[in-house]
Amino acid sequence: FDDNLLLINNLHDTHNTNTKIEKNEVKYNKGTDRSISVYGYTHKTSKKQVFTIWNDEYIPTNVNTPKNLTFTILNGNFDVPVYVDILTGAVYEMAATDWTKTDNKYVFKNIPIYDAPILIADKSVLVSFQKE
Repeated sequence: FDDNLLLINNLHDTHNTNTKIEKNEVKYNKGTDRSISVYGYTHKTSKKQVFTIWNDEYIPTNVNTPKNLTFTILNGNFDVPVYVDILTGAVYEMAATDWTKTDNKYVFKNIPIYDAPILIADKSVLVSFQKE
């Protein structure tokens, strides 16, 4: 992360993913009642987004068994969403069956979450870091 990514300050959890939201706010639903940390960033020129997500519920251990969750992001901005495992550095393109877009509502299914940050990001944001 560098100064090309701007923190989304108006990011809030919501249980109602069919709610109307303001243009400058972003809402998400994590698909669980468990404690999950979510932070969002916008690329300052492309306006594409990156979300960091991790399970913050437990004291860290040496075992990281992922839980597959569904995330909904309202006022999202992705063209080619990817999943990034920060621990391994692996970048995975999301299968067409694992995400949908309706207007500005994105639903990402089967996202493995564990006690280390993962990213849901637009692929172009990652490519822009490689070029610098």
